Amino acid sequence: MKRTHHDSVNHSRRHRSLWREATTTACSLAFVAAGFAGSPSATASTPPPDLSQSRSTIPFAPRSVGSISAQPHDSLGTGLLFDVDGVSSTSVWAVGESDYDPAIQKSHPIIKHWDGQNWSPVGSPKIVGAFSKLSGVRALSETDAWATGSLITYPPTQAFKYVPIVEHWDGSSWVRVKASNPNKYGSILYNADGTQSNDVWAVGSRYHDYMGDGGDRNNLSLIEHWNGDKWSRVKSPNPHGSSRVNLYDVQTITPNDAWAVGEASVPTHLGTPYALHWNGSTWDRVKTPALGVSANFHSVTALSATDVWAVGGSNLTDTLAEHWDGSTWTHVPTPTPGAAAAFWGVSAISPNDVWAVGRSRDASYVFSTFTEHWDGSSWSVVSSPNQDTDAWLLGVTATSANDVTAVGVSTDSGLNIHNTLIEHWDGSQWTTQ
Repeated sequence: MKRTHHDSVNHSRRHRSLWREATTTACSLAFVAAGFAGSPSATASTPPPDLSQSRSTIPFAPRSVGSISAQPHDSLGTGLLFDVDGVSSTSVWAVGESDYDPAIQKSHPIIKHWDGQNWSPVGSPKIVGAFSKLSGVRALSETDAWATGSLITYPPTQAFKYVPIVEHWDGSSWVRVKASNPNKYGSILYNADGTQSNDVWAVGSRYHDYMGDGGDRNNLSLIEHWNGDKWSRVKSPNPHGSSRVNLYDVQTITPNDAWAVGEASVPTHLGTPYALHWNGSTWDRVKTPALGVSANFHSVTALSATDVWAVGGSNLTDTLAEHWDGSTWTHVPTPTPGAAAAFWGVSAISPNDVWAVGRSRDASYVFSTFTEHWDGSSWSVVSSPNQDTDAWLLGVTATSANDVTAVGVSTDSGLNIHNTLIEHWDGSQWTTQ
């Protein structure tokens, strides 16, 4: 997402990506080629398709979570970038997950930083002995940034359990901060956003039963708040009879005005876009247009209380964009560049300058990046680079009209190696960084 421009914290805000509930990064292309990741109808009934999800092909053995040690992550470009956020043209953060190493059955978080000239890997608390990743990042200032994600443990009573990861940047290093971790069945935090250092929200999912042999598990929405001292869970609504509720993104406008978006599924309906609003005291559900098909929101961005965008995908229109004018969510038509197209990130610069990014596929099931731009009256497709066999854009952030960064993943032809992907808009064209 791209946040609104808050003068009080002096930043231009950003985007969100969506790429979440994962186990490993192996076999993702086979997973996508099978059609799961390409179909919004599938994403509505399960967490959004995940390049790292390969439960059925990776033999999980019980493992314990190892120690946490501060050390730089590898500088290789293999892996996936899920999210990106920038404070200025000389300070942009990107986070993700390393490629899965089958020899040790492990992946780990990736953090990269742009200084205006180069992207460099940055060390962070590294989880040893577990699959772990960072799926969201939000920078409030040069010395105040948050990254969220999850790791996997292997309790003896269930196949595996998700544990939320929260890390904080203080201007010199990334430090892990304890989340509230509200239940024994596990939880995930997908993204965070805040108005100031003592007012930060994080959203995700909390599970309320054990993982079954078939991989099915019920989960409800999860919202946590940072008050400058600790994270605590805040009550969030769930539709009656919900079997799956995921909040994938959050956008703060003021301390009394914030949005969280995702999806909600019930047994009689695979999924529907789900929007919650914070009014300063409670989170309440806000009705979105009835699409009559399975759909979800992946990302949200706001310029003001009366100018909010939420994007995602559906099995009717594929790409999905809706706009909040202060009183009502309205569906806005978007071009669909190929089959199974879906938005994964959105970032607003001004009312007539908004970017959304994602992926689509052709008849041969080759996936390509795509970007769309809102000029104040309509959305249009803007050409973006595609170098490898398959490529996705999962997050986008903008610091100005001439400085937009999108991140994701591409895959070498025949090698099944995931390469981190970074693309940049300079005001006239998208290029690969």
